[in-house]
Amino acid sequence: MKKLCDYEKTQSATVDLPFGAFKNESSPGQQDGTAIVAEHIQDIAYCLYQVLQLAGVTPNSELEDGNNKTQFISALTNIGILKHSDKVAYNASVFVWTINGSDFILYRSNKALNSDDLSDTESWTKILTIDNRNKINFHVQTNISGGSGSSMPVFCFNSGPVDENGEPALVTLSGNTLTQHSPAVCTTADGETYTINEDISLDISQLSAGDYNLFYNPDTEGLEIYNNKIYIQKAEPSDMQINDVWVDVSVMPYKAKIKTSEEVLADCKLVANAVISIFLDGGGGNS
Repeated sequence: MKKLCDYEKTQSATVDLPFGAFKNESSPGQQDGTAIVAEHIQDIAYCLYQVLQLAGVTPNSELEDGNNKTQFISALTNIGILKHSDKVAYNASVFVWTINGSDFILYRSNKALNSDDLSDTESWTKILTIDNRNKINFHVQTNISGGSGSSMPVFCFNSGPVDENGEPALVTLSGNTLTQHSPAVCTTADGETYTINEDISLDISQLSAGDYNLFYNPDTEGLEIYNNKIYIQKAEPSDMQINDVWVDVSVMPYKAKIKTSEEVLADCKLVANAVISIFLDGGGGNS
């Protein structure tokens, strides 16, 4: 590609215009401006055609109009992760992003010539959301491998802080206050992964003695604690009590459900965190 300043009747390169610049005529008919020649057009047009070629597109002989005739923009979006546009028909497996409020959301196209709205779940798969606190929420089941090559399990905390001795320090108890420390990463039963960047505390002073399961709730970004049982099995437990949690492994992805009343078994995103023991003297421990 030639520099603009290499052509006759152009301006020399500057800091702002490092390749030079075209010049207008000083007045009509003076012919002292830059003449547009074949070399100019070839440099410009073939840059555009190379993008079409890279995207596997053949020029369709129609004039681009920036509205319905957008072959170049369509090619560009199909070779890069760009903001979604309703003017573009996307190829299958192409990634696009959009902003909803303060959330950054990434989608993948599920079909060719995809011009459907992002809300169409058959045409688009929502991959992840990053909120204004940089919390990442995966909307698909993840398969993140650790150093051993094994997949990270679901319905648990995959990582968390450690103390000065290298021991796990995800949850601590000070007086009657439980604190879940950050940073930490957890995965729900259905495979959605969340990153927690701030410590979360919970007052347990009103709880009676007993063993409790501590959960993180991604929907509220808070902690919940229940004197309950956790079932991880295919069949629905026959003896579930209020607040018991069942991870249904008969479906893929798995589903977590909580018993909210005698009649209702509701879907939930709770993630098991720790087992807390409260003693008669008000003391407690966590594991």
